[in-house]
Amino acid sequence: MCANEPYVYKNGDFKLTSTRAGNSARMFLHDEYISLKLAELRHLSFMFHVVLKQLDSYTNTMADVLTYATAALSSSVYIEPAPGASKHVAYPQLFEELKTIL
Repeated sequence: MCANEPYVYKNGDFKLTSTRAGNSARMFLHDEYISLKLAELRHLSFMFHVVLKQLDSYTNTMADVLTYATAALSSSVYIEPAPGASKHVAYPQLFEELKTIL
């Protein structure tokens, strides 16, 4: 992955280093780090687009969930979500879980 050469990448508080001899990489953020085999790092890089897509969906859905939760908490019966609300949320399950915390 690094052409059999040591590799160092820095961006602010984030640093990634790899070693040729151990075929491993270490990611640092502030004083914390995680060690990975280069094959694991390669796997993560291949699936990173999936993670980004999921995070984007989560971020876009947060406003719909907040709006629904606010309305649902003041209702004693299930209410339908707004017509334009995200289709990625199981609103009946969300409603039931909201009711368990009251």
